[in-house]
Amino acid sequence: MNVDQVIKKKGRHVEQIAPDETISDAVKALAEQNIGALIVVNDQEELVGVVSERDVIRCLADRGTRMLKQEVQEIMSRGVVTCGLNDTVSHVMKIMTDRRMRHLPVLQDGRLMGMISIGDLVKHRVAEIEFETRFINDYVSGTSDSPMPHVG
Repeated sequence: MNVDQVIKKKGRHVEQIAPDETISDAVKALAEQNIGALIVVNDQEELVGVVSERDVIRCLADRGTRMLKQEVQEIMSRGVVTCGLNDTVSHVMKIMTDRRMRHLPVLQDGRLMGMISIGDLVKHRVAEIEFETRFINDYVSGTSDSPMPHVG
């Protein structure tokens, strides 16, 4: 299975914020949307960063509540690691695990195509395993006489 299949099921909408909006605005958006990260885009709608709950917590611990009035660009993660629609789920899971990341923007030809979370990947991998398990059980029990399909 590749990222495109996950994004098709999840949807392409990504919550975004401008770099000059306040951290307070970001916190409100994260809470209202019940999400863990926002894509930060400039006026040209180019990806310039990601701001996550983790970024907010680290800043809060360092600067206290006065940080809420500061701009998102002061705490966002820059040099964002991204993935593409054709990347495999297992490859992206490895990147996210190795780099201790929970969210990854999905780009295609420089355009934002979606955002994928480790939860999205786990959910789809579990569904894939459940399908394979049901098929194997049916095959072994004799209720299916077709060969095992390729799922990924």
